[in-house]
Amino acid sequence: MRSFGHAFLLSALCWLCGMGCGEAPSPAAASRAAESPLVLVTTAGFQDLVEALAGQAVRVQNVVPPEKFSPDWRPRKEAARLLQQASLVLLNGADWEPWTERVALAPSRTVDTTAGVSSRLIRIPDAVTHRHGPEGSHSHAGTVWATWLSPSLLNEQIGEIERRLIRLLPECKADVVRESGRLRVVLQKSSELCQQIQAEATAEQPVVLADSSCWLYLLRDAGLGGPYLHWSPTGALPDDALDQLATAAEKLPAGKVRLLLLHRQFSEVVTAKAEQLGFRVVLLDDCLQPDAKTQLVERVAGNVQRLHDALFVVTP
Repeated sequence: MRSFGHAFLLSALCWLCGMGCGEAPSPAAASRAAESPLVLVTTAGFQDLVEALAGQAVRVQNVVPPEKFSPDWRPRKEAARLLQQASLVLLNGADWEPWTERVALAPSRTVDTTAGVSSRLIRIPDAVTHRHGPEGSHSHAGTVWATWLSPSLLNEQIGEIERRLIRLLPECKADVVRESGRLRVVLQKSSELCQQIQAEATAEQPVVLADSSCWLYLLRDAGLGGPYLHWSPTGALPDDALDQLATAAEKLPAGKVRLLLLHRQFSEVVTAKAEQLGFRVVLLDDCLQPDAKTQLVERVAGNVQRLHDALFVVTP
């Protein structure tokens, strides 16, 4: 549910307008609504979460431009000023926002949503140098940033976002808690399905190859693991991508179910080759781009379901 506390909003507008609820809000009321707290986020998924939890009680904006990848972004003066003036800045953490080292953010209004789960973050020991665009060559050595793809970690992050929104909007506590609970129900079901995958895969012992390290949290939740390729989630495939895939496949044990976890945008190029090599291809959503029709938790749940079905559902 993307609307938030409909009855609350109607009564609030009535109070602001100083008139009956059947009358249109005055320009002054509209102006005051535009002055509601500004919450800045750094992913499309977090924007979705804040809109679900707080609705029109806040203004929420993804400060990272849609054409940019946060680890490679460098805030200019206008963006830095916006970050410093916001009522609340919600960071993903896990090396997703290295640019925060160059921007002075107010600690009281800035939240690293993975700070409480730092011991569960996955380090990248074997990053390679590559490029996403005009910023030049670089590597992403450090931490796997896609924590939101893990139902268990995302559940913890939603809890932190809930607490900070309640602190910012104490009058909206009941609505925030209700919506947070609804989202957590979806994630709990996905976590249970991950446990089911783990139990069923014990006998099957499938081998998994991923096109990126970003799927490692999801694989860990599901009790799976394996090597991964260094294909950028935001860039074009390497020129030798299919050769890399074939080489990696040769190193996998024979006689086992083979899965290839693949970003959806690579499907047409890679799927046919992967199937020739004996893989069951699982097309996954990294949730980096906004989706007006599907909420973040439902997209994460969809990934878990597709992983389960690739392993255990026999298709004709």
